[in-house]
Amino acid sequence: MYRDDIIRGINALEPLGPGITLITLPNGTKHIRSIPAELNPDQATVLDIAGITGGVVSVGLLRVNLGWEDGRCRNVLEELLVEGMVWVDDPPQEGEGEREYWIPRGVSEL
Repeated sequence: MYRDDIIRGINALEPLGPGITLITLPNGTKHIRSIPAELNPDQATVLDIAGITGGVVSVGLLRVNLGWEDGRCRNVLEELLVEGMVWVDDPPQEGEGEREYWIPRGVSEL
């Protein structure tokens, strides 16, 4: 029931202009976007993968699964971070793993 309430609330904000919108990814997963921006295909792909992996992605995971160069992986992840679409988790010590990017699971499961 709360999903419908959230969707109605977001739709009710539409007359106020861009800012908070509900987007549906190609896999059908709904996300709340709280900034006025459009997802490019790379960003949508990364969010799709994060939905499959339990909400977490990294440069290495994208490189292995998508065949992307490290720079492309880093760029799209940093864009999502700047846009507030992912949160970052750095390893506790230098050299103990790589930076992980998380989508907020409670929001992504609408």
